[in-house]
Amino acid sequence: MQDKDILAKRKRVLEAAKEINPIRWPNGIRNCEPIGAVMLNPDKVPEDGTKQVT
Repeated sequence: MQDKDILAKRKRVLEAAKEINPIRWPNGIRNCEPIGAVMLNPDKVPEDGTKQVT
């Protein structure tokens, strides 16, 4: 599964839970939108700008 699929399923589950017990969700459900690419160590980028895969 890709992150978009996982987040879409999570959103459906949270919305169903909110319908069952709306008092528990006064501020709405959490953000389930994909954020795109994530760099784990952004300070350690090689000087030539390429990514190193080990």
